Amino acid sequence: MSLSPFFIGVGLAFIGLFLLIKRAGVVVELVNGILIGAGIFSVVHLPGIIYKFLDTVPYTYAAHTLFNLLNSKITVRTFITLEVKLLTISVIYLLIGIIFFKYCYNRARREGTLGHY
Repeated sequence: MSLSPFFIGVGLAFIGLFLLIKRAGVVVELVNGILIGAGIFSVVHLPGIIYKFLDTVPYTYAAHTLFNLLNSKITVRTFITLEVKLLTISVIYLLIGIIFFKYCYNRARREGTLGHY
């Protein structure tokens, strides 16, 4: 449930991108591969700069938190705290997605390309 705002925000950002760039399929596939790949790889074994970036992606953060919970490395109380942090990060991504979508929608309306393909 705490990942839902993240996926909605990313979806809105993609919709906004499609409003501006009519054939943005390649960009979507690239970002989609990065997001899925971020959840597959173990975050701990990656270099520092990539680790810091992927720690802000809720999908990776959730996988890492659940991994630690299942291996008894964290308690349930700590898990709840981490879930609140995860929900906060997801809501931030949702807000970014809404702002980006509104910007792209207004720009496409100004340019008159809303109905074009």
